[in-house]
Amino acid sequence: MRVNILLLTLLGVSCAHAAVDRKCYVELENGANVVLQGAIADNKKPEIAFKEKGFEINGQLLMVRTVLECQPVDRPFTLESARKQEKEQPR
Repeated sequence: MRVNILLLTLLGVSCAHAAVDRKCYVELENGANVVLQGAIADNKKPEIAFKEKGFEINGQLLMVRTVLECQPVDRPFTLESARKQEKEQPR
């Protein structure tokens, strides 16, 4: 019985910080709009996580100025400009 309780506790702890694949359509500090994708801990808002990330263009690291929209990777963006950027942007 003790082992079962321990296993259930450990399972709950490990699931509490699982990562979810998300994509966000963002505006960089130079005004460019790009789609960023990554695994985000489910206990953290994707908007906050992606604001902490940068994007490299021509050897220069540009920080995210604004997060315009976030979705799970398997769902389409609602913004037309985000869908267009995702289609055109190499991965």
